[in-house]
Amino acid sequence: MTTNPKIRKAPAAKSKQREKRHLCTITEAAELDWPQSSVINLPTDIISIEKFNNPHLVNVRIVFIMLAKTKPEIMAMWGGDGEDTMMMLAEKLMETKEFFDKLSRLLDTAQMRVIIAGVSVAEAA
Repeated sequence: MTTNPKIRKAPAAKSKQREKRHLCTITEAAELDWPQSSVINLPTDIISIEKFNNPHLVNVRIVFIMLAKTKPEIMAMWGGDGEDTMMMLAEKLMETKEFFDKLSRLLDTAQMRVIIAGVSVAEAA
C-alpha cells in the first residue's frame, strides 16, 4: 500500500502559440472618431420609439405565451383556419428577431463608445 497520492502530470506545452490578432491598442482606440449617426437609423423621440417598438414588444409577449404551451397545443393552433395566422406569426417573429439583433449591435456599439471615451479621458488625465 502506497501513501503517495497519485499526481497528474501537467499537459505538455503546445509547441505553437496561438496567433494573436491585433485589433487595436488603447492609444489607437482613443484616436478613433465616429460620426453621430453611423450605426443604425433609429427614431430618437419617445413617441416614435414607442410606435417603433410596440409590435416587437407584443411579439415578445406572444413568445412567452407560446413557450408555456405544449407541442400538441401549438399543433392544434395550426389546424383549421389557424394556418394563416400561424404563418403570419412565424414571419412576425422573424422580424422581431431581426429587430432585436440590430438593437443588440446598437447596445454593443454604445458600450464600446463609452469604454473608448473613458479610456481617452483616463489617458488625458
